[in-house]
Amino acid sequence: MLLPALLAFAVTPLHAGLVSGTVTDGATGDPLNDVTVGFTRHSALSGLPAGDSVPLEASVQTGPDGTFSIEINPTTPGVDRLFVFTGSKWHFNQLFDAVETSRHLPTVADTSRPGVVELDLTLGDAPGIDFVLETNRTTTMVAMRGGVTHLSTDVYLPARNGPFPAMLYRTPYNKVTDHGYAAYIPYDYAMVVQDTRGRFASEGVDRIFHDDAWGEHQDGFDTVDWIVAQPWADGRVASFGGSARGITQYMLSGADHPNYVCGAPQVGTPNLYAHGFFQGGGFRKAMVENWLGGQGSLDYLPVIEAHPNYDEYWETVDLTTRAAQVDARLMNIGGWYDIFSQGTIDGFTLLQYSGGEGAL
Repeated sequence: MLLPALLAFAVTPLHAGLVSGTVTDGATGDPLNDVTVGFTRHSALSGLPAGDSVPLEASVQTGPDGTFSIEINPTTPGVDRLFVFTGSKWHFNQLFDAVETSRHLPTVADTSRPGVVELDLTLGDAPGIDFVLETNRTTTMVAMRGGVTHLSTDVYLPARNGPFPAMLYRTPYNKVTDHGYAAYIPYDYAMVVQDTRGRFASEGVDRIFHDDAWGEHQDGFDTVDWIVAQPWADGRVASFGGSARGITQYMLSGADHPNYVCGAPQVGTPNLYAHGFFQGGGFRKAMVENWLGGQGSLDYLPVIEAHPNYDEYWETVDLTTRAAQVDARLMNIGGWYDIFSQGTIDGFTLLQYSGGEGAL
């Protein structure tokens, strides 16, 4: 598997050297647009700890045809060796030639690994530096309990061998375009991103979080079950995300999977009735209708309107009924003017004073 690619070159300050080439997708052969290609000098790495990321002296983005071109300034002191590499969160990074790195940027130690190719720019320009990047994503239709409904689940793995702790991001907003998880991909976690039930590439009917908790369907729990059974998993699952992705975390915590260890719900609520739909007993009409309409789920509005009072329908999406079963530690994140500001406060106090042993 390939990662951002790195090249090493011996250079003396005679003339400007032009390093150019292409970046393509290994699976399709298509050019990769908007991928960063950067360089740094070997002398710039002197004295840096081995684990530090390689500092970029300059970088360019590939064009629509996947090409790049970097002009090296020969007047810069210490032009002794050059590393060129690509950067992509959606593909593996690779030091040229076939030297894998597990993070978004290679480390100082990576630049001296066997297999990094040297180019002598004193011989002239270096065209044809072509990087082929393999995707670090696999997609699986994960079966939920009963085996009837399958949820589309993307996994991004580091290049190194596992096992890894997993970071779970469950979203109703299309995992292909909802990039709230992208910042974590370059690090040494297994990143698991899933379309919730009835949304985009997943099967089933969207019932607005009722299948994400501890009712008849427990999609969060079943997803954690699937994760820990994978050969790349080390048995620890954490979660993160805001708004709807924060609510899925509160619901997952109430399902109390033993391998779910922590989460970071942001701008969410542990009680859908009290904060999401009928705050203080009053229907949050504008917010609810705009949200449902914006994601094409207005057909579910009559179901919500049929339950204006707190009843059994709301119990399976109300964490206050399950606080003692929560053993995961949650970091509740929000702000005074968030739509779920009270939900964030209630989530903290609920688990701080009434949560299970692991949540305290």
